[in-house]
Amino acid sequence: MVIDDTQILPPGPETVPERGRPLTTVLGLGRAGGRVTRALAALPSTAPLKLGAADTDADNLAECTGVQTLLLGEDWTGRAGCGGDIAVGERAAGGSADRLAAFMRGADRLFIVAGLGGGTGSGACRVAARLVRDMQLPAFFVLTLPFSFEGNWRRTQADAALGELRSLVDVAVPVPNDLLFSVLPADTPAAKAFAEADRVLAEGIAGLACLMSAEPLIALDFARFRAALREHPVLCGIGVGRGRGPERWRRALEGVFEAPLSGGRKAFEKADGAIVALIGGPDLAMGEVQTCLQEFQRACRPSARILAGAAADASFGDAVLLAAIHFTSTAPKTTPADPGEDLQARPTPSGKHPQRGGRRRRSTASASELQGELPLQERTLGMFAGCPPTTYRGDNLDIPTFQRRGIILDTGD
Repeated sequence: MVIDDTQILPPGPETVPERGRPLTTVLGLGRAGGRVTRALAALPSTAPLKLGAADTDADNLAECTGVQTLLLGEDWTGRAGCGGDIAVGERAAGGSADRLAAFMRGADRLFIVAGLGGGTGSGACRVAARLVRDMQLPAFFVLTLPFSFEGNWRRTQADAALGELRSLVDVAVPVPNDLLFSVLPADTPAAKAFAEADRVLAEGIAGLACLMSAEPLIALDFARFRAALREHPVLCGIGVGRGRGPERWRRALEGVFEAPLSGGRKAFEKADGAIVALIGGPDLAMGEVQTCLQEFQRACRPSARILAGAAADASFGDAVLLAAIHFTSTAPKTTPADPGEDLQARPTPSGKHPQRGGRRRRSTASASELQGELPLQERTLGMFAGCPPTTYRGDNLDIPTFQRRGIILDTGD
């Protein structure tokens, strides 16, 4: 199926926000992001949603039924993908930046979903992050990381892309695909495992969107998410559970721990913190909310930082949904500085050592224990060798402007 790269499918009835209810826009980038938005389209609508998928591969977009589609950078990719090249993915998205911005415009909140490690997801995320920043939209970036068996090269690409995105976005939720192995049996068919992972991500996004648009019982806003997830670099797991009948909250809680991409109960026990939301129908009582959230906190370690929210939405009827994101810091553990350290010898932000001079702290080590400087040669990076990136508002100014903004200089002749 050939898709016109200017085509935007007309929004379905679920994309029209009800009076007074904010609109949540979800944009899937690349194949992985498109699968999640497609799974979202198949869920019963519990909040006003506008769903879209953007990719450099027309065949991938042909599979994204029920969502708006946008083909990125046909001049760069020939409609056949970018072959895992992040630079090509970024240029393709940059060439379509106006249309990406047009899709995002008007969102009260935005979810960007992508798989890192490949070309389109990793590259297009950078463009989306800069657009979000310039448009000042509250945005969640939900990012999946490659399986370990996919090799070091793909994981290295994903880690580099994630590191750059963390400096650009307010809320990043990186979820390792390896978490699938912690819950699903080893003999689970691969197609079913991926479908389950897509469903969990879709239900988690839908649950958070509903929480922020429904009648709040316990408010959980964007600012609290940002405060929790920007403090340190983190890795996350996501679990979603549903329940009906007596003690429906308990069934929902067990579903969270058993969900693919949650990492299982032990992952919550070891996490530094978690964000949890309980959503039910008009009969959701505060006593039920209290009991459920207290049990959830007992499943986490006592020092964990827990952010909790609850909401009532008539569309849930007699069912409840519990969505939880646990996070664990990946920041290296720091140790106090050695009292004998020569503070004058620390590198400056430019990466160069300052002039030796001034008073030094007296070292407690003997001369034989001191290590002198070695004549090491810095790695060469052209004219910017030895210099850290020159950044302004998240942009690396050492990268030429036309590349940062995705401007196409050649005519393609």
